[in-house]
Amino acid sequence: MNRVLDRNIADRHALQSVVLDSESIAASGTITHAAEDVEKYSKITALVDTDQNCTVYVQLSNDGTNFYDIKDLSDNDISFTCNNEKIAIPLSDYTAKYLRLVIKNNSGSTATVTAVIMAQV
Repeated sequence: MNRVLDRNIADRHALQSVVLDSESIAASGTITHAAEDVEKYSKITALVDTDQNCTVYVQLSNDGTNFYDIKDLSDNDISFTCNNEKIAIPLSDYTAKYLRLVIKNNSGSTATVTAVIMAQV
C-alpha cells in the first residue's frame, strides 16, 4: 500500500507517495508498482534508492491500465541506472494521467528498493 502525504509547499499543493517501501526484488527480477495519478501536477520527480545494480524504467498511461514505455528518437527505452545509490529522476517533461516505475534488478543478489513519487502543482 502506498503511503501518501498531501500537503502545501510554498502555497502550492504537493504529493509525496511512497510507492515501494524497502521492497525486495529477487536476483534478475522485476517489480512494478501500482499506477499513480499525476495528471494535476506540473512538477514530478521520482526518487529511487537501491542497494544493488538496478535499472529504472518510467511508464505512462492515459487510463491506468495500458502503460507505455518512454522511448528516445532512436526507439530505445529511456532508462536510469541506480547502482547501490539514491537517484532523482525529473519527470516534468512528460504528460500523462498515470505514471508508474518498473525496476529491474540486474545483480545476482536480492535487491532492496525504495521509491517515492514527489509532485507539485
